[in-house]
Amino acid sequence: MTKSTKETIVNPPLLPPMNHGMRELNRALFKAKVPTFGIKMPLKSIGQYLKKIDVDLLNQPKLRNLTEYDANHKLLLLKAASYKDGELDKSILSEATLELVNQPDTEIFKHEIDLTYDYWPTEAVLKSVFPPEIQVPTSFSTIGHIAHFNLKPEHDDYKKILGQVILDKNPNIKTVVNKLDTIDNTFRNFKMELLAGEDNMIAEVRENTCRFKLDFSKVYWNSRLHAEHERLIDSFGSEALICDGFAGIGPFAIPAAKKGCTVYANDLNPESVKWLKENIKLNKLNKKVETIFASQGSAADFFPEVFTKLIDNQLKEPSTEGSVKVFDHVVMNLPATAIEFLGSFKGCITNETLPESISNKCTIHCHSFSKVENALEDLVDRASHYLGFALDASECSAHWVRSVAPNKDMYCLSFVIPNEYLCKTTCDTVIDSRPVSKKIKLDTDEDKAE
Repeated sequence: MTKSTKETIVNPPLLPPMNHGMRELNRALFKAKVPTFGIKMPLKSIGQYLKKIDVDLLNQPKLRNLTEYDANHKLLLLKAASYKDGELDKSILSEATLELVNQPDTEIFKHEIDLTYDYWPTEAVLKSVFPPEIQVPTSFSTIGHIAHFNLKPEHDDYKKILGQVILDKNPNIKTVVNKLDTIDNTFRNFKMELLAGEDNMIAEVRENTCRFKLDFSKVYWNSRLHAEHERLIDSFGSEALICDGFAGIGPFAIPAAKKGCTVYANDLNPESVKWLKENIKLNKLNKKVETIFASQGSAADFFPEVFTKLIDNQLKEPSTEGSVKVFDHVVMNLPATAIEFLGSFKGCITNETLPESISNKCTIHCHSFSKVENALEDLVDRASHYLGFALDASECSAHWVRSVAPNKDMYCLSFVIPNEYLCKTTCDTVIDSRPVSKKIKLDTDEDKAE
């Protein structure tokens, strides 16, 4: 066995006393005395030996390998595993360290390190409290000053301790909450319980160079979607026309407007729209030419209204000369049910606009869940069902966003929607020419829950 292999085995991290069964946090019970040995070393020789015998030194997080002895000496502290039954266990020491400790004039002293609750990291504290058969929940989402957990029933007896430990070990966290149910209601928020700290759900987060304020108890926010927000925003041209039908507090709409896009944003939840408008002000987007417009209502009504409004506004401009633009991108970030709203685009341009007068193409970005291996085929079949015409899978993409549960992933299905389908004057021709042949299994409430 090589010395490096030995080191891996005999120098494990220090552990706090076991406190299985603790229900209320008692910090005094996490005190520990760690016995070890220290080699008395003249100050002038320390630099030489620190590197030479480093493999056998204490080497523990937040602890120094040196401690004071007198004005001319310090103690080089050996790893805790070298202390065995009150004696120095030389069998685990490297040759360089053995050479030093075996010199006649080398002095070795017993030394105790006092550790308290403040020393131990979060996971070590929780593992000392939780029974071995219960997995310690150390992963949580951070929303400003709020730590958000999704605990399981087996954590119930320990959730108050968990909350207090998270507060103690994370100075920026002031509130710890636990989600009590799945996200399956109309406004996509959820019931939560306060585990520890302040009962203050008004938080501020920063993402994609923007600031967002929100009431976490009344609106939806998921920090794990940061990459997806950034990915789509990066795909928008700087002067693109954006339609966001399930805008929430603005994680797509605000950065897009800041980029220079013109954004029409909508949400059904009045609280979301309230904070969306607040975030428009917070990011000073109301100080420039107005590039973001917020509304509250059902997406089923919003899409026809906003598409027709966009066209009508252009037709009033003398410079239009008969050519108009539709939205370059439509964002549908409501994975539980967004796909069911695709039929809202059928004939959503309700005036007499003809497809040939539209100078651009509209790309739909529809978020949805899938439980099957071939997610693209699944999403295309379901989207085709709600559109009423068959999409060509070769012209669609399904970007994997994140795993929501075992065998359940979130995707973003992107495809260009035909202008003929958008126009009331021609939408039926698309449906007639591209019939849907597959029947699909409709999602249950359980499938939609997040």
